[in-house]
Amino acid sequence: MDETIGAALHRLGVYENTQGFYAAEAAVLVAMQEPESLRMVTKWLYPEAAKQYGGSREALEKSLRLTVADIWKKHQEGLQALSAIPLQKKPTASQFVALLASELRGKSTK
Repeated sequence: MDETIGAALHRLGVYENTQGFYAAEAAVLVAMQEPESLRMVTKWLYPEAAKQYGGSREALEKSLRLTVADIWKKHQEGLQALSAIPLQKKPTASQFVALLASELRGKSTK
């Protein structure tokens, strides 16, 4: 499953040479394994993902925010393709995790 997340991040221009790659990979993995964690992002998803990421919840969230900003600036069309509706503005870190997890969950059930 991690390979699928990694491939999706690569398509969005996020690679292993950035901290955001590992933060996003950990957060999306938690969201895919426990979809209900998306309802309690700061109390459940981020702390759980931070354990896998090897950092604090705050560090994970900051890495995600920076990664989303970078994707929005350089690969906005990739984010637009993940969303069922046109994105009018940059998604939040938790929206990004939800979009990617939803997309990958959909592909894994096909």
